Amino acid sequence: MPSRLTDEAWLRERVAAYASNVEIAAEAGVTTRAVRYALHRYNIERAPRIDLAAVVAVAEYQAGTPLADIAVKVNRGTRWVSKAVQAAGAQRPANYRRRRPKYPQLGDADWPPAVGAPLRTLGAARPGLFSAGSGWQPQENPQSCRIS
Repeated sequence: MPSRLTDEAWLRERVAAYASNVEIAAEAGVTTRAVRYALHRYNIERAPRIDLAAVVAVAEYQAGTPLADIAVKVNRGTRWVSKAVQAAGAQRPANYRRRRPKYPQLGDADWPPAVGAPLRTLGAARPGLFSAGSGWQPQENPQSCRIS
């Protein structure tokens, strides 16, 4: 009895119905290798597989969830999540807030102060910085400071 794999229309119909190679092999009474060979012979390509973990990771990333939490949720590493998000070209929402910067003065347009400014102006934002007994004495030359 001839195999159903010789019927190209039937094979295309089963692939269009998203039947797996295992299901097609069971229906045709052949091995999965024979199914792969028949798909190649008739130049039938399957739709690319969708990685559900990547879909979830991108959706969570766009919702503003931290990478570490996404990695736990999809049972993958943070590096994998980062690469999946980059591959998808996902962006954080416009209202996404990162953690507070450790050195906010680096984002200040007036920082650092002009070269040659007296060191007392550096401590203007922190009044106790140059108080008596701190062990720090500003000198005339701002590049050299003496620690007592």
